[in-house]
Amino acid sequence: MDPVAAFSLAGTILQFIDSGTRFVGLARGLYRSGSDDTNSHGDLLKLTKSLDAVLPKLKSTASDDDMEKSLNQLALDCGKTTARLLSILQKVKMAENARKRDALKAAFRLICKEDEIKSLQDQLSSFQNQLNLHLLLSLRDYASKSVEQQETVLQQLGVAREQRLSVGGICASILEYLASRKGGLNNQTLETRNLQQNLIKALFENCEFTPAEKLQPPTIQLSQTDRDTAQSLFVASLQYDDMVDRENRIATAHESTFQWVFQDSQSQNHRIQTTKWSNLRDWLESDDQLYWITGKAGSGKSTLMKFLCSPKAEMLRAHDVQDIPNHGNARDQSRCHPYLEKWAGTSGLIVPSFYFWNSGMELQMSRVGLLRTLLCQVVAQRPDILPVISPKEWEIACLFGRIVADWSRFDLQQMLFRAVTTLRSDTKILFFVDGLDEFDGRHEDLISMVQDIIRDNSHVKVCVASRPWNIFQTAFRQKANLRVEDLTFDDIKNFVRSKFHADTEFESLRRRYPSFADKLMDNIVVKASGVFLWVDLVVASLLAGMRLGDRIEDFQRRLDELPPDLEKLYEKILHSLDPFYLEHAAQYFSLVETAEKPLTILQFAFADEESPQSAIKMRLGSTSDEEISLRTEALNRRLNSRCKGFLETDRGLQSIEGNDARHPSQLTIQYLHRTVRDFIKSPKAQSFLRSSTNRRFDPSIQLCVAFLMDMKTWTGRQDHLQLLDREEEDPSTVTNVIHCFKKAAAVAKVNEGVMIELLGELRNLINRPDYRRALDKYLALLPNDGSHVSTFLGIKGFALLSSETLVTLAVIYGVVPYVRAKAEWGGLIRRPWTGYVPSSFVAGYPSRVLPLPVEESEACWPLLLDALSVQVPEPAIVECLLDLGADPNFKIPNLDSQTPWIIALTKVTSLYTLQSRTDDPAEYSRAESKWKQTLRLMFSRGADRAKVPASVLSPISRKILQDLRDEAERTERNRQQQLGPSSWLRSWNLG
Repeated sequence: MDPVAAFSLAGTILQFIDSGTRFVGLARGLYRSGSDDTNSHGDLLKLTKSLDAVLPKLKSTASDDDMEKSLNQLALDCGKTTARLLSILQKVKMAENARKRDALKAAFRLICKEDEIKSLQDQLSSFQNQLNLHLLLSLRDYASKSVEQQETVLQQLGVAREQRLSVGGICASILEYLASRKGGLNNQTLETRNLQQNLIKALFENCEFTPAEKLQPPTIQLSQTDRDTAQSLFVASLQYDDMVDRENRIATAHESTFQWVFQDSQSQNHRIQTTKWSNLRDWLESDDQLYWITGKAGSGKSTLMKFLCSPKAEMLRAHDVQDIPNHGNARDQSRCHPYLEKWAGTSGLIVPSFYFWNSGMELQMSRVGLLRTLLCQVVAQRPDILPVISPKEWEIACLFGRIVADWSRFDLQQMLFRAVTTLRSDTKILFFVDGLDEFDGRHEDLISMVQDIIRDNSHVKVCVASRPWNIFQTAFRQKANLRVEDLTFDDIKNFVRSKFHADTEFESLRRRYPSFADKLMDNIVVKASGVFLWVDLVVASLLAGMRLGDRIEDFQRRLDELPPDLEKLYEKILHSLDPFYLEHAAQYFSLVETAEKPLTILQFAFADEESPQSAIKMRLGSTSDEEISLRTEALNRRLNSRCKGFLETDRGLQSIEGNDARHPSQLTIQYLHRTVRDFIKSPKAQSFLRSSTNRRFDPSIQLCVAFLMDMKTWTGRQDHLQLLDREEEDPSTVTNVIHCFKKAAAVAKVNEGVMIELLGELRNLINRPDYRRALDKYLALLPNDGSHVSTFLGIKGFALLSSETLVTLAVIYGVVPYVRAKAEWGGLIRRPWTGYVPSSFVAGYPSRVLPLPVEESEACWPLLLDALSVQVPEPAIVECLLDLGADPNFKIPNLDSQTPWIIALTKVTSLYTLQSRTDDPAEYSRAESKWKQTLRLMFSRGADRAKVPASVLSPISRKILQDLRDEAERTERNRQQQLGPSSWLRSWNLG
């Protein structure tokens, strides 16, 4: 079919479905007793007029094309239904006194039965699904035409590319055109996004790629601008907050260190030559695929890995860098490139890297974070492979300007392996992966992935680094390797001398006592045993002593008293803290451990407030830049005096332009090193810190204070919201709200009243008109694709960050005291319905969702459903809602009259079905236990045990129901036996 005719006919069908949906909504409203009068007679007249206009256009034309025949048949079917609706409306119109509400309701009930309305709703849903599929095929056909032909189609439809108002992609103008055909421009943006959402769903559900086509790129014709936009969108979807934070935090190697690593055997000094290790330069130039860098904790493994991956300083200083064929820009070339080129030959070369970091965000220590980071670097250099490694997501990015993938570990791993396979013919790849021991998962799985990626892929090398744990020794000791502490004696010596020589006071001492100074430095190097981190701490301690006026003999005694073992050194430092500050130091460590992710220095300063009332009394925008600067400077001094370098402030993620200057609120506080975190979490250190901590200190309530005060730093400027946006995936205001509720769920019982007061102040803040206006403008700039927490909240069907949102968040994150205090009886709230349904609510249940009529735009929503929307519900919050009268059998019209009970059974079925995919058996067992408790609670509070749709009753859910019934019967029998006959009679007032 001609594209213009196809889109025009599709627009007509959309008009009909919209009118039919409004008819169903009106009919349901008339059947529902007690509904408010909303000019139903006028609505009927509008519907009649709309359907009269559509009917003549729903005609078929002769065609031999199967796709065209199918669309024509859909138009005929819609025409028949249109005629049927007009017949019903005409009969109702003829009813006497139809203008009166009661008579109109009676006429409707007489002429159109409730079963008929349900049948019509099902038919409309079927029409919508068929239309979505036809539209998707038509859009694919449109996208396969040349750019010039695409422009011609748009011109014939009377639209232009400049009309992209609310969605992206090369099909944006057509979606805007189709949405406009539904009539009225008030909700055109929402209509366009709804249409886009339906088409993406159709692509995933109905257009599966066959095995033979899986790696075939869709034939989409793009202008260079559109191609660049889609590629950038894809790369951005793989990025995440603090993706390069760990790399930036690793100390840059001292200028004289690690020079031996690229020397050939003849150029190395005697110490290096006689050490048993595999020459790294030889490995880079060879076809060997795996290299293992190992060493003690703190020996400099990460610093060496960063040294290998980083470009030489002179490359970065060059201003006239030219692109080198096949090898990318010299600015992106690592120090390894000159040696890798011998291996690569004429092939291209990509050198991605990742640094596991157990003290940072969850993604920094997970396999998902590893895969996203490596993929991001690969596709950034070779975006041409995107249609092959992820065809569906690429097609969505091109057609609709969105990335909707949730990037599961399985999907990401498949993509990476496809990328490796696709690049086999013309590109060599060297992956650097540091800190395998900091991976927060099964190390066997990580080792298997490393081995799998080089198996049968001779164009791939992998260099990994880890501590010499048994599991890594077993996997890698037969491969090329080096142990860092065996090779860095001279590096440490140079480092120590440079540090001391740079200190003017020590230089003065060395001139007076040269032999003592040289011996002191040599003793440090020997005692270090190859541990760079130990050296750094000891040198700092000795230089600090010099500033306190230490004598010569004091230096050596101080060195002798410092233990050579890193953990014992930490213990000595911890016990040497000023007793006056010890309690404060313990509080700081507690805050770091309780926070889910590293706190910014400003948040940490706010968390350091003595009274939670500070957050309530603080005025919005009252914190000037000068005060922020003073707060951060003061906190830095306190960190130095309380924590002795265990905690540090660093800059984290660099800006795109490479500008190092960042707002003070963007600097984060983290542990100096993984070994520091391990030590602080050790039983011995924890026992010492607990003995120094006031039992009344509650880190969770202090973090609630911090997040609320952070929100209040807004100055009233629109750009300040963007400045405070420290998240790549969500605006800081939204994430602060969410983190606040997460911590509220963990506050001590004694602080529950204060917590409710803080959340009340948070509600007052986000309801301020000036704050909401600026926030809404900012959120409007974000894509409505579920990739942001803010839009995820919107997709759930309620206004962003409204009072209702806060109750829902309290339910989702298990803040029982707040829910008990703020939720109304029945556990229902009213919220605006947006037309979207979150997949987490239906969990595989194929619900049919239709837009609601105007009078139902604010629908009752059960908080019990919010409690079930999370992956693993909290039985305590479910019990709280049930105590508040929540009905597990409440029918949700927006979800095709599903109930919380049905959705709970569906999600449990999914849990059992996906058991084999669970990486952590303990996590699965915990989830199973909580779901069983949840079902038991709902069952005991009247969950409908009989009226469960057959589609939900899988073998698993049938067994669950039977187990619950058996358990209820056993409980009742035991109760009756305990009561005995006389007690039973008394219970009926008969004894």
